[in-house]
Amino acid sequence: MRRSTGSVPRIRRGRVLKKVPEDRISALPDSVLSNILTFLPLEDAVATSSLSQRWRHAWTSVRNLCFDDGGPMGAAADNPDLVDEFNNFIESVMAGTDPVSIHTFSLRSVNAIRRDRFPLWVSQAIMRNVREMEIDIIQYAPMQLPGCVYSSMTLEVLRLHTAFRFADPPDGVCFPQLKILQIYITHPENRVIEKLFCSCPSLTELSLTVLIQPDDPPANFIIQSTTLNTLTFVVLFASLRGMSYHHRAVIMAPNLQLIRIVDNMLMEYEVHEMQSIQQATLDLQHWESDTVDPQRARNLIEGVATTACLILSGGVLLALKRACERQSLSRFDNLTSLDVEVRRSGWKGLHTILTATYNLRTCILTKGDWFDVNDHALGWLETENVPHCLSERVTKIKMKAFTDGKDDVRLVEYFLWHSKVLDKFRYHCHGSVQGARLQTLCRKILNFRIQSPTVNIRVTRETLN
Repeated sequence: MRRSTGSVPRIRRGRVLKKVPEDRISALPDSVLSNILTFLPLEDAVATSSLSQRWRHAWTSVRNLCFDDGGPMGAAADNPDLVDEFNNFIESVMAGTDPVSIHTFSLRSVNAIRRDRFPLWVSQAIMRNVREMEIDIIQYAPMQLPGCVYSSMTLEVLRLHTAFRFADPPDGVCFPQLKILQIYITHPENRVIEKLFCSCPSLTELSLTVLIQPDDPPANFIIQSTTLNTLTFVVLFASLRGMSYHHRAVIMAPNLQLIRIVDNMLMEYEVHEMQSIQQATLDLQHWESDTVDPQRARNLIEGVATTACLILSGGVLLALKRACERQSLSRFDNLTSLDVEVRRSGWKGLHTILTATYNLRTCILTKGDWFDVNDHALGWLETENVPHCLSERVTKIKMKAFTDGKDDVRLVEYFLWHSKVLDKFRYHCHGSVQGARLQTLCRKILNFRIQSPTVNIRVTRETLN
């Protein structure tokens, strides 16, 4: 009869069997196990409860509650049980976790969730001193954001990827500790947008996306903050037909360093106190036949005239061409880097902005998809009014998506002849220029008259997508 004890290895046929390795992970303290589970998807963290008695309650101390149904859009339409399963999972986790403070509450669902329970889930996260909250859910009608979110003393990051209805901001402080705010607004109401972005005393980063319908009344956005460092403002118009042109945005942020504005209609802007701006990206839509006053684009770009880096869409150049026909643009004394898209008749706008810059070092030009240039548009190449920055300051020029066309090559010749201190010139051809055409273009460019004795010229071909 064989007998063995728990710690004595058994002997069989002259060999000693090794002991079963000790489960060192399970022996770790609860705080360490909780930290390990933080790196797992929430569903997997909860599933560890079935491993052993030791792991049964380990998941309940997880501080990152990230719910994601992970399904394709509309998957629950064929199987409503999926919705119930996901909602019940949220309920059980919110009821089963026990940390006094949680770091993250994230909810993403491509299918419907229980609208009657959503405010409770958010409120529970706020009561547990959540620091970061992110919501990306399907809503057939915007829901009201629970009031406790506005007054949370721990919430530092709030990202709302879908539209919510906002309560009237209080006269005093709103979001007292919030540093990063990303929201999406439809049918903007002035009672909200005139006060909400002026009441956050700790805000450093704001990302605001707005969808405006043709029948919406004139909107008046006011963004005023002494702490704001980064601003992204995206304005989308659902339809250009019957659209009101009387929407307006006022931006006052003396410590703002980065600003990005995307606007496919060109609303009216008032920009003040931008002495700290380092980079401005203006992606505005404007067309030759537009009835919108191009002076709006001019007012906006002059509002960020102290920036060191300026990135402009082709629509901005076209608007500048129209707005500066009688009066030149204000000077950009701090501008050292210019990145512009040129399309349609924006060439004159390019000359306008180059003439206004005196300390430019880097110029990047990208040829836009809609491109139509003629002798009249490029007439400034033949004048003696060479921008001061080209002859005295610019050391790097990059041209992207250009071809071997006559007007494109004329621009290269102009830059190489008038840029006296140029160190680097890069010409990235459109992918359609290849083989013998590319070789011919290279020879032609290398034979141009060049003012700078130190310039390094390189012609390459972009890869077609």
